[in-house]
Amino acid sequence: MGARGPKAAVAHGLTVIGNGGVETVRRHDPPAELTDEMAEEWRRIVSHLPADFFRVEALPMLAQYCTHIVRARRLRSLLSRMEREGGFDPLAYGRLLDAEEKQSRSISSLATRMRLSPKSTYDREKKKGPVFQGEDGPLWA
Repeated sequence: MGARGPKAAVAHGLTVIGNGGVETVRRHDPPAELTDEMAEEWRRIVSHLPADFFRVEALPMLAQYCTHIVRARRLRSLLSRMEREGGFDPLAYGRLLDAEEKQSRSISSLATRMRLSPKSTYDREKKKGPVFQGEDGPLWA
């Protein structure tokens, strides 16, 4: 039985065979200014996409995306704790909800711009299938 987990070539890059021979496209490493948690988010995203998905000019946007994800996670944790414990200050709770909403909007905007969201990868050319079967046949969306 072979070793489990990703192979080194798959984890760190993509081998491309073209007219000029074999070339390895390396995955981008997280910037040094990201925290460990943000860098882990970076690696999670980058490892699930083709090695050449992010062009160098998109890397600052990816760093911001990872930052917003971690901040939203922290805000969600604070809000959950307040909700569990009860007896909290409604003004402070409202401010945290506003901050969480801002993070969510930033995440959504960046995901769309970097083509990470489901909407940005939706194929408009695909025909819509039936929503459900009616008495007289399929009903279309």
